[in-house]
Amino acid sequence: MRIYLKTLLVLCFLSNFAVLAQSDRYFYATVENLSVRSQPSLKAKRISSLKEGERVFNLGRRSNKVISVELRGRQTWGPFYLVQTRKGKQGWVYGGALSHFPINVEKYYAVIAFSKSGSIDRNIRRAVEYIRDYTGIDVIFVTRNFKEVNLRNNYGQIIGVENISRIVNENYEGVICLEKGRRSKIINGNYSSSRIEEEIFDYFGDEINQDYED
Repeated sequence: MRIYLKTLLVLCFLSNFAVLAQSDRYFYATVENLSVRSQPSLKAKRISSLKEGERVFNLGRRSNKVISVELRGRQTWGPFYLVQTRKGKQGWVYGGALSHFPINVEKYYAVIAFSKSGSIDRNIRRAVEYIRDYTGIDVIFVTRNFKEVNLRNNYGQIIGVENISRIVNENYEGVICLEKGRRSKIINGNYSSSRIEEEIFDYFGDEINQDYED
């Protein structure tokens, strides 16, 4: 019996050791569009990017310097790690945005109504509020801080951050339709409220179209 228990403990130890060893071999990106840089510095050239949840190979090197970066509303600390992407590109990634273990990537749908004037146009507001009331899709009104628009889940946790400053500079006011992992859609703010509604329904597809018909 004692031999059996010892054997079982040894097997458990070896199993846990194997899991830990495996976890040290890889990193997983904890934020979307995480930069891979040529050198271990935020000022270094960006040579690639990682999707949230994407796995990279840990090449075993880290920077001596530890820096602090705010990510999704919380302060993080870490060095840079040298990694290799699944496409074979090697570069440095900020460690505060990496995990040794796979992460749960939350999908999101959102509509952002934006304006540089300081207030949202009445037609735009009417259209997106209609979408929110009849589909439940999250609607965000943004009139400042365009570089960092936080997307939250039902628990109020930040699950994504969007930089819409370029879109705002090019369009002044309008609507952005977002679905995680998909190209966003920009809707002209000069459209009528009914046209804006149609454009939003067209982007999100049959799932909310069904709600609209009901």
